[in-house]
Amino acid sequence: MSQPLPKVVLLRGMSTGPLDRLQRELRGEIDFVNVPYPIPLVAMQWLRNPCAIPLVLALTAVPAALFNMWFIMPFETFLSFSAVVVIILGYIIRWLACGLVRGLVRDGMRIAKEYLRPMSEGGCCCAVGFSWG
Repeated sequence: MSQPLPKVVLLRGMSTGPLDRLQRELRGEIDFVNVPYPIPLVAMQWLRNPCAIPLVLALTAVPAALFNMWFIMPFETFLSFSAVVVIILGYIIRWLACGLVRGLVRDGMRIAKEYLRPMSEGGCCCAVGFSWG
C-alpha cells in the first residue's frame, strides 16, 4: 500500500508567480491544496467586505459627480470646491482601502488556518505563498 502524498497549502496573491511552475515540477510527489480566500479584483468574494462598496463608489461616483459640477458652477468656485473634495476624498479612500485590506487579511488568515491542521487529521504539512506585494 502506497503512502498518501504530503499536502501543501498554496496561498496565492493576484498573480500566481512561481507557484504554477512549482505545482508542475512536483506533480505526483506533493498534493497541492489551493485556498479559496478573497482576493480583490480576482473574484467577487471581496465585495462582501463592508468597505468594498463604499470604496468602489468613492472611486467612481464622486469623481463623476465632480465632473458634472464643472458645468453648473463658475470656474473659480469649481476649482476651490474640487480641491477640497479631492483632499477629503483622498482621506476617505485611504481609510476605506485600509479597512478593505484589514478585513481581507483577517478573512484570508481564517480560511487558510482551516487548511493548516495536523497531517494526522488529514491536514497539510506546510504552506507556500507568493505575492508581488
